Amino acid sequence: MTLVTPPNGATSAGPEVYFEMMQAGRTDVPQASATAIVDCDGDAGTFMRALRCGWRTLRYSGDLETHAKLEDMAHQLGGTVARALPVAIDLRAARDPAWFCRQTLSANDTMNDSDKERSER
Repeated sequence: MTLVTPPNGATSAGPEVYFEMMQAGRTDVPQASATAIVDCDGDAGTFMRALRCGWRTLRYSGDLETHAKLEDMAHQLGGTVARALPVAIDLRAARDPAWFCRQTLSANDTMNDSDKERSER
């Protein structure tokens, strides 16, 4: 599973906030296997802050020259840098996020109409 901060999340809330959330999740559910990506958008300063606080999987969408330099920094620390975010399940609008995750991640791709209505509430 890959967890992704909201678009431009590191710039809006700070990479430290999301790093602490990720660490808390790993502490609460140590058996879970997940990668987390912090979205730094095109902000090189936020990207470097994210590296300093411990992020090792980052997204940077700025210019290619800066991207190459930041990617080199991340690689030296064992990190990776993406230019685009992966497809993600957006739970912000889900009335029952746990249920929505179970439905989305289940092997059964088909939801009946009442399930669809519930996920949209």
